[in-house]
Amino acid sequence: MLALGAAAPACAVDLGIDLHGFASQGYLVTTGNNYLGPTLQDGSFEFNEVGLNVVATPVDRLRVGAQVVSIDAGDFGNNQVLVDWAYGDYQLDQRLGFKLGRFKIPLGLANDTRDLDLTRTQVFLPQAVYPVPLRDFYIAVNGVGVYGTARMGGLGTLDYTAYIGGQNITAQSATARYFTSLGAGDTFSFIHVSSIEGGALTWNTPADGLRLRASLYHAYRLDVLGHTLGAATPVAGVFSDNDIHAQLHDFWSGILSAEYQWQDLTLAGEYLRNYSRNDVVVTSHPFINAPAAGGPPGSTVRVDLPVATTSTISYLRNEGMYLSAGYRFLERFEANLGREIYFDDTQSRGASFFRSWDLSLRWDILDHWLAKAEWQHVDGTAFASRQDNPQGLKDSMDVLSLKTTFDF
Repeated sequence: MLALGAAAPACAVDLGIDLHGFASQGYLVTTGNNYLGPTLQDGSFEFNEVGLNVVATPVDRLRVGAQVVSIDAGDFGNNQVLVDWAYGDYQLDQRLGFKLGRFKIPLGLANDTRDLDLTRTQVFLPQAVYPVPLRDFYIAVNGVGVYGTARMGGLGTLDYTAYIGGQNITAQSATARYFTSLGAGDTFSFIHVSSIEGGALTWNTPADGLRLRASLYHAYRLDVLGHTLGAATPVAGVFSDNDIHAQLHDFWSGILSAEYQWQDLTLAGEYLRNYSRNDVVVTSHPFINAPAAGGPPGSTVRVDLPVATTSTISYLRNEGMYLSAGYRFLERFEANLGREIYFDDTQSRGASFFRSWDLSLRWDILDHWLAKAEWQHVDGTAFASRQDNPQGLKDSMDVLSLKTTFDF
């Protein structure tokens, strides 16, 4: 037994194995609107994350690893255990490396580290650029990627990366709730993306602590088949079961980012634009509830009316931006102040939007244990979902979030 116990660490050392993990638990309470589930009044503890990853270096310049996660953010995730990433990475030299498998997408400053709570002060990443409902859509690609760094003499260095592959979002993924908010259905039988590709350029400038990034994400042919039952129609007494086929031919997402770090101060800002053309075909099965002949008083029978099909073309034009300033004012304490603005449609900015002020505090209790508190004041309704607020949406809301995280 002693011999076996001694052999295991030796094997781990030979393979260069690193094992890491994290676990967090949070609490959300809101005023005005529910957010990510029932958070009004008593709040919600449906806010946790658990992750475990292992990375091995079996030979020089080759890394192989995988991570599983379980996330619950109110209506999203529900603690399903998922393979977050699993890939092989071979680096020829500083200028060129390859990834193959499922790996995080480099989009903006924080998409590829969005689940690592210890990397930031905030509880939530800025929702104007990193919306929680679309985490599954943006988080990873199943395919191949290349990356490298070019030295530019006195101009600093340029990091570059590009990728192409597929997506594995399904009708059961958290992204389905986002399509519900767009009116694409209450339930879904099919969600599929034909392919995704993109890349990022990061300029590590000669100014110490300043980096600039431009990143692009493209999803080709996103198909969604949704369904609604008993939906009201403009005609009184007439209801309809609808089959909705929405197709986003080319979904583009671009982010411009800047970050500056000086001693204990961190300044950051990002600007997002999304664009797609959407073809929507709705097959309606209208019906009325007619009195049942010979039945008990008040009983009805469904009478189907002729099926109708309508086609529409629309365009998605989202815009989001934020500025933030963070400062470590004591050895184990940080604060961050942020301002976010988001518009659902750049050609109708007053229709659906949100503007928020965010104040975050972080306390590193021990080296591998931290606690956070965050307050957000939000004006506008794009931040909340109508499914979580059947009573109707209020024009403003406040969100208090508390969270603690352990890592090893």
